[in-house]
Amino acid sequence: MNIKLIFTSINKNLGIIHNLAFLCVLLFFVTPIVQAQEPVSNLGVDRSFDLSKNVVIHTKIYGEGTPIIILPGLGGSGIEQFAEYGPLIADSGYTVVLVDPRGIGESKGSLDSLTLHDLAADIAGLVKKLDLGKAVIIGRAFGNRVARCVAADYPEVTKAVVLIAAGGLVPIHKDIEHDFKKLISGNYSDDKELLELIQKTQFSPKSDAALYPRNSFYKEVGDAQWSTRLSTPYNDWWSAGKAPVLIIQGLDDLIAVPENGRILKMELGHRAELVEISDAGHSLYIEKPNEIVEAILEYLQTLN
Repeated sequence: MNIKLIFTSINKNLGIIHNLAFLCVLLFFVTPIVQAQEPVSNLGVDRSFDLSKNVVIHTKIYGEGTPIIILPGLGGSGIEQFAEYGPLIADSGYTVVLVDPRGIGESKGSLDSLTLHDLAADIAGLVKKLDLGKAVIIGRAFGNRVARCVAADYPEVTKAVVLIAAGGLVPIHKDIEHDFKKLISGNYSDDKELLELIQKTQFSPKSDAALYPRNSFYKEVGDAQWSTRLSTPYNDWWSAGKAPVLIIQGLDDLIAVPENGRILKMELGHRAELVEISDAGHSLYIEKPNEIVEAILEYLQTLN
């Protein structure tokens, strides 16, 4: 029924009684629509945080509870990469914050002479602005380095870290290094070659890359982030300070090869837990979301 037609059909001279009758009719039709909307905890809320005069970090926030900060891989958007993770984790009683790093989307900040310490300061500032207490920092691929640097530099804001595709020590598999550099440089001839490079470097042979969504890559940001490998000594971040650590590795990952996780687990001892997922490559967050969410939620329970 058209609400506008109802309104125009009412005699404007009949006074307050007719106006009230119209209001009741309007509420009758509108109320069921409001009740049918998806809960805000599932939709997420966009929010930007001014951390300094020159740095703004944009986020999408789901749920209420202990803060869980999720950081994306190289040159990626956390809001895009982890869109389905937000409501899934929030439903278990957490505030999930998906982060777009500086230079991506509405997030702003200099990319010149960037170090991991700069990016860690952004996340620590975000946690302080949230004012919800210590946070669990989840980082995927490049984001795992930032997560560990946050824990090392800012233990006062870090409850624990979760590392998905945790590389940094054992080099990229030699058979794939050329293809990976070609992928992130954008030096491919057409979409067919791009898909081949994604399949070789990002996915398990058991997965078909063509069947999965292709997330955005912000090359300028990716280049600046990649440079932090040289500007930040790995000893500054490798051990994640003294924070508890969950490591989640794909057994078919040729970029962050599984040996990285095993070495880190051996070095950290009881401070670390290691979960290895079969038939999963560097993009295991896309290939195995259910297994990853389950591992994260089980780990979070041990922290309570």
